[in-house]
Amino acid sequence: MAGGYKLTGEWPFSSGVDASTWNMLGGIVATDEGEKPDQRLFLVPSDNYNIIDDWDASGLKGSGSKSVACEDVFVPVHRTVALKDIVAGEAPGLVANPGALFRLPFFAMFPYVVGMVALGAAKGALETYTNWNKHRVSRYTGAKISELAPIQMRLAEASGSAEAAERMFLHRCYEVTSMVEAGKQLGLEKRAEYRRDGAFATKLCVRSVDILFEGSGGNALYSENAMQRHFRDVHAAAGHFALAWDVSATIYGQIYLGLPFKGNL
Repeated sequence: MAGGYKLTGEWPFSSGVDASTWNMLGGIVATDEGEKPDQRLFLVPSDNYNIIDDWDASGLKGSGSKSVACEDVFVPVHRTVALKDIVAGEAPGLVANPGALFRLPFFAMFPYVVGMVALGAAKGALETYTNWNKHRVSRYTGAKISELAPIQMRLAEASGSAEAAERMFLHRCYEVTSMVEAGKQLGLEKRAEYRRDGAFATKLCVRSVDILFEGSGGNALYSENAMQRHFRDVHAAAGHFALAWDVSATIYGQIYLGLPFKGNL
């Protein structure tokens, strides 16, 4: 319609929505037959949508990722942006915000935003496991658990996995920022590398937590034990589409094997 769009729909996983005054909602604008779908993001104020209290999840409970819904809400053109413009680095906002942060490849780097949650869970699990086992003793023999080789080995492997993940995250973030600041173009192959590494680093975080959880025994099942929360949170974070290894690995494989790629990256 003239001057903007009418937005109707329901959107799940709206993290932090209770405290938000605005929300970025994705939608597809109806186009004429034969034309490509016009995928857009719409910036909507909180009084234009309803919050659905449905976030009863096993992990990331604190994110408050409830659903939102709206019907026939008018969104002016200046509060929308086409995904194709974001991917092409031609978003209108770059005129006012030319900094490197706003010119990063959105879909290739988004895993590094969500992946930090998985890294935080891995670091939390390491802290919990280390502090707990320093003073833990066997209920049957009275032996110090910290003196058992398997406990030490799990700590070493888990910490190595988490540290490798963090180094991978940071290396790619520094690299892409430097490239964008230097005005270098990021080809499809490079973007595929970033997407791959963001998902792979997350796999390392999951591996780190799983190693520790499996070595924590039945005590880790109790609600008051933070280890079970780290386990739930890291798996919940890894379930995000941007971090799905099967998807990211397939994208990388398709591009590097010269197969056609029609998605956004």
